[in-house]
Amino acid sequence: MARSPAPLTQVAGVTDIDVVALERVHLGPLRGVLTRAFADDPLPTFVATSDRRRPAVIRSFLAPIARDAIPFHHAYAAVDRNGVRGVAAWLPPGAYPPSLARQLRQLPGLLHIAALVPRRMSFVFQALGELARTHPKEPHWYLALLAVDPSHQGRGIGRKLIAPVLQLADTEGLPAYLETTKAANVAWYRGAGFDVVDELHVGAGPPIWTMQREPR
Repeated sequence: MARSPAPLTQVAGVTDIDVVALERVHLGPLRGVLTRAFADDPLPTFVATSDRRRPAVIRSFLAPIARDAIPFHHAYAAVDRNGVRGVAAWLPPGAYPPSLARQLRQLPGLLHIAALVPRRMSFVFQALGELARTHPKEPHWYLALLAVDPSHQGRGIGRKLIAPVLQLADTEGLPAYLETTKAANVAWYRGAGFDVVDELHVGAGPPIWTMQREPR
């Protein structure tokens, strides 16, 4: 069930950036943010070994995730007068796994990836299957995507982007769940209250950490 967005806030200590509800108008500028934020992530680096093709692979996979979260009213963008600087896309309890209609809307992105890196698609589908298999079955909030432009990292923007739903999860007494493929992110998420649930290994790909935060 969709919930009303939590109050949106200005980022503490950053007077020129606000956290607002993600809208479709943000999706175009967001593509560049995602490309830069995930440029050195081990998973897209493994899937797309070509530096030339990797940006398109990142955008084709992640932009549909952000778009998919908008109707659930808990996707947020960090914006300033010059554009989008970050995004957090949450799915509420019951929104994962996605419906067939939502899967079909994301299919063009996967087809584009298949055209760019056909030899990696077996791994991609195997990884997606493993993530679906290990995803929690009990009600929870799912952080499907979090990204901050590297030029604005280290300023507390990521914490502010995820804070509204973490507060809501605490109020509802529900856990929050995520996956990450970057070792440095594990420590960052631990600082936000998440603990490692599992370390997944799919084929020759990089490890994927699943993490969960219990309500407080």
